[in-house]
Amino acid sequence: MARGDPMIHVRVTDELKSQLEETAREAGRSINAEVVHRLLLSYRYESEREAAIAKAKREEEALFGEEDKEWEKIQEEMHEADMANEGAARRYESLMHLDGDLDTEDLLDLLKIRLERLQRQIYCQRKR
Repeated sequence: MARGDPMIHVRVTDELKSQLEETAREAGRSINAEVVHRLLLSYRYESEREAAIAKAKREEEALFGEEDKEWEKIQEEMHEADMANEGAARRYESLMHLDGDLDTEDLLDLLKIRLERLQRQIYCQRKR
């Protein structure tokens, strides 16, 4: 610091002044140099903190962005399966309304539809 550098006057408590005097003495600096040193450290800390937060956000987006894509893919697959099984679901509903007139083929169709639904539920639960 040169004598021609700008000056500021700051009011501090007696306690803070004592702390500054002690830490300046321990570091071998003047009180002025200690204040400037601590101000510079606070700005450096703030800038490093902002950089760390930005990095964490990028990492989070990369991590969860992939999970979001995976979830969207699962939802698409479920929608496609639902569309493919729409006819089967209608058949299932119509079979459920029959009064005991199920033949072996109808019963197998019901079991197949039910099995597919259970498999889809298990798949979705595992992906969550």
